[in-house]
Amino acid sequence: MPVINQPYTLLLAFSAILSAVLAGLILKHRPNLGARSLSVLLAAVSLWAFVSLFEVSSLDRGTKIFSYQVKFLFIVAVPLSWLAFCLYYSNRLHKLQIKYLLLLLITPGVTLLLVATNPYHHLMFTRFEFVETSGYRLLYPHFGPLFWLHVFYSYTLLLIGFVFLARHLIGLQTHYRRQVAYLMIGGLTPWITNILFLFKVGSLMYFDLTPIAFCISGVAFMWGISRYKMLDVVPIARDVIVKNMGDGVIVFDQEENIIDLNQRAVALIGAGEQNVIGTHAEMIIRWWRDWKRQAAGDPHTPSILELEMEGEERLIQLNCSPIIDGDKPLGHMLVLQDVTAAKLAEEAVRESEERFKSLSENAPVIIFSLDESGALTYVNPAWQNLTGYTREETLGRTFSYFLPENDIPIATLVFDQLIEGERPTADIQLHLIHRDGTAHFFDISVSANADPEGRVSGIIGLAKDVTKEKGLQQQLFQSQKMEAIGTLAGGIAHDFNNLLMGMQANLSLIRLDAAGTPSIEEKIQRVEDQIQNGASLTRQLLGYARKGKYAVTVFDFNVLIEETLNVVKRTKKHITVITSLSEEAAFIRADQGQMELVLLNLFLNAADAMPNGGELTVTSVCGCDKKGDQSFVEVVVTDTGIGMDQDTLDRIFEPFFTTKEMGQGTGLGLASVYGVIKNHSGQIDVQSIPEKGTTFTLHLPAAKRAECQYPLRQNPAELTFEGAKILLVDDEALILKYSHEMAVSLGLDVISTHDADEALRLYENQWQEIDLVMIDMVMPKMDGITLFRAMQAINPQAQAIVTTGYAMDSRISMLISSGRHACLKKPYTREDLAKTIRQLRSQRYDLPEAIGSHGR
Repeated sequence: MPVINQPYTLLLAFSAILSAVLAGLILKHRPNLGARSLSVLLAAVSLWAFVSLFEVSSLDRGTKIFSYQVKFLFIVAVPLSWLAFCLYYSNRLHKLQIKYLLLLLITPGVTLLLVATNPYHHLMFTRFEFVETSGYRLLYPHFGPLFWLHVFYSYTLLLIGFVFLARHLIGLQTHYRRQVAYLMIGGLTPWITNILFLFKVGSLMYFDLTPIAFCISGVAFMWGISRYKMLDVVPIARDVIVKNMGDGVIVFDQEENIIDLNQRAVALIGAGEQNVIGTHAEMIIRWWRDWKRQAAGDPHTPSILELEMEGEERLIQLNCSPIIDGDKPLGHMLVLQDVTAAKLAEEAVRESEERFKSLSENAPVIIFSLDESGALTYVNPAWQNLTGYTREETLGRTFSYFLPENDIPIATLVFDQLIEGERPTADIQLHLIHRDGTAHFFDISVSANADPEGRVSGIIGLAKDVTKEKGLQQQLFQSQKMEAIGTLAGGIAHDFNNLLMGMQANLSLIRLDAAGTPSIEEKIQRVEDQIQNGASLTRQLLGYARKGKYAVTVFDFNVLIEETLNVVKRTKKHITVITSLSEEAAFIRADQGQMELVLLNLFLNAADAMPNGGELTVTSVCGCDKKGDQSFVEVVVTDTGIGMDQDTLDRIFEPFFTTKEMGQGTGLGLASVYGVIKNHSGQIDVQSIPEKGTTFTLHLPAAKRAECQYPLRQNPAELTFEGAKILLVDDEALILKYSHEMAVSLGLDVISTHDADEALRLYENQWQEIDLVMIDMVMPKMDGITLFRAMQAINPQAQAIVTTGYAMDSRISMLISSGRHACLKKPYTREDLAKTIRQLRSQRYDLPEAIGSHGR
């Protein structure tokens, strides 16, 4: 029974190990295609020997047969690897095109398939026999007909490789012939051993020594590598290398006769190769004399000639080197290099550098570069224009020198990330400190400055001063924020007013039942006061939202100031009120309710700023601007309270900003004041000194006295509601019910509906009996104005009261501008409703156009 220490198994083990070591050494020695091919060959031999060792050492018949089949995975790789190596060494690798390589792989593939399926057809091995010899129990295969096809294919590849090697034995120097000889001997040894095994010749005929022989070949190859530089570039490749050079090469003898040249040189001198060899250079090369004169001083110094070739002007650089054998000069080698593209590229680079310099020097943004330490190595002139520092004061200083302390951490973080290669670019916003101490805001784009190998050597960047843009952006953001909150405020106010309307309507009805009961009336009044406070809050929201136009009338602002101050005097008795109002009437065109809201906010804020007492001074002046074109009313509200610092002044008109404690202010008061004044084409300014007080100054366009609308004359006989009929329309069921009850309590004959289409049908059928329509502005199918316009198409003399929880828009203002229609803002009381109806009914007898064909 064979053991591992017997001669044949020891040889197989040694061959497997040595072949693997040689494969690694060859691949490490020179990582090129030839080395890879030879390394693959020896690796296949190593695995071949290892599997053979396993086959010989195993005792099981099935294992031996399986191992024998596995060996073919590596056996078929050996001829292909050998052929690839030979083609590389002889510089004929280009002949092995991809289509030929695929064809060469067909037979190995078929061989492996046949070996794997042999039990089914026995075309590779007819049978396996076991032979006892020299202490081994060996597997002896009887070869089938297709096995010899595999042998023929493998030996054909080996023979082709030998043919390519043998062609270089003739005409080479002794050094290179020895290389080829080592390859031939190394490649021939496995042939001999394999033939002896296949044809059972000699006393060792049952022992396959082929992998051992290939290991010996590997040793020969390694000796050739170390002794004769077998895998280095050698003159065997000289013809291919020289012929395929991009530069022209011409070799001259001492008499300047051409003795050799490559194809590129033929093209550059414009001559046929068959007429060149042996000819004097001056006879063939037309520029020879020019070059000789140019190179007279030092022929070995490169020179450049401008030559016309194939109809184009080309720049040719000529490099001449002597050819010397020992101390004996044999001639010269002239290398012709077409440098046209290189010179053009050099010129393009020079022009590009000039363009970059021009762009950089004239750019309105800062262009800078930093080294690895963060020091500035370049800045363009814009740096001095935008920072005030000269280049001399800047270069060599770190970039952080010009940053405020708060910006240094983020700048350092980005710099470290770029230097470490964690990110290629970055966009950041930083402040740069100007020489005068001011901070300017910059958008900065930076990127890592890397060499061709990817090593980061610094940072390059652009910096744009966006201080002004940042200010405009903040203004835009503030405007958008206020617009968004305004839209929200309008919706909240509408819904809240509907809630308050339901409460107020019920209180008005309860007041009728509680007449003559002072205690109940007092409680009702308390609740109504709270409802009015809620309504005041919604008016603030609507004033801030600035939804469309207000109910504009012309009135004396001084009168409104005095009335509003009377309220403040009654509720804020700890302050002293001083007034100095203009003697002439201060007429303005505005929404009186909104202006009352403005004054209340200013007066109450002033009182709150004087918790321990103080003086509230209100003055008004009527005048004109400097050109005398525009009349205005100026109102100044001054208090002696706690005042405000600059940060508070900067935010005073922001919505929901308040300095009051939680529960003591909404932060909407001054925001709504600002919105109302701006919507009335006015101006508001504020000045304040901490601990000394605050002054608000209002400027509003003045109106003429003749525009003032005095109360209309009323005919007492017509102020009763008996026999009057009203059509009431509101989509909110509860609001419709409560309004219906209030109108009935006034003695009106009421028709009510929550549907706009039904309201139109009712009016169409009963318009001659209906004195007045009362319509909610916001309804799902059609809004109140659209519904009323449809009713006017039926009766042009129709009168309307429009109710709304929003501020009045332009359409409502246009409707009531004629004086024949009115608007009731929710929540309204029973008294508000009665007053409005009386006012509209009185106008029927003062305005002729209101009589028409109504017939009542």
